[in-house]
Amino acid sequence: MRLGPKLKAAWEPIWTPGLAYLVGLIATDGCLSGDGRHIDITSKDFQLLETVNEILPRRQKIAFKRNGHGQTAYCIQIGDVAMYRWLLQLGLTPRKSKAIGRLKIPKELFADFFRGVFDGDGSAYCYCDRRWAASTTVCLSVASASIKFISFLRNKLSIALGIKGSVSGFRCAVFQLRYAKRESRKLAAWIYYSDDVPCLLRKREKVKNILLGW
Repeated sequence: MRLGPKLKAAWEPIWTPGLAYLVGLIATDGCLSGDGRHIDITSKDFQLLETVNEILPRRQKIAFKRNGHGQTAYCIQIGDVAMYRWLLQLGLTPRKSKAIGRLKIPKELFADFFRGVFDGDGSAYCYCDRRWAASTTVCLSVASASIKFISFLRNKLSIALGIKGSVSGFRCAVFQLRYAKRESRKLAAWIYYSDDVPCLLRKREKVKNILLGW
């Protein structure tokens, strides 16, 4: 499977699974700087940024940094005005955390886009359901400070998979879109439809281990 976009001279990409995944990652773990040129992607997982470099038409330097708590993180900075403007056309903006909403993603590549979102701000976990003795519930979730973005994702997944999910967090600053039980299994099979799709390997293995144990 080809991961990277085939590019013309002025950043007119042909949509591919890798490009859709990259947009999802930028929508969550990325940032459009205020200078109109640079796109930053930060992650604590070096492997994830290596995957980003496999998608990009030109390899970028992976920088190392520490946050105020001494935690390690890695960062790629892409300096490309044409790419920056293309991302603006899709609906991304600087300071997008609370403002991000609907994005222009081809429906046939939405699974790849959502996998990028999930790798950026998603989680997988199990918990005991208090309503049933010895019952464990599996959950896949995505968090965002923007209810518009959460609603956009939920609507698209409902159309694509017929799953409803649930939204929480209306009394705090972060909203969470959650899919549990059979819906989580259906969602996982959809986004990990092949073993060679670009993804955060650590998270994919966690999802598989949780669902296999369910």
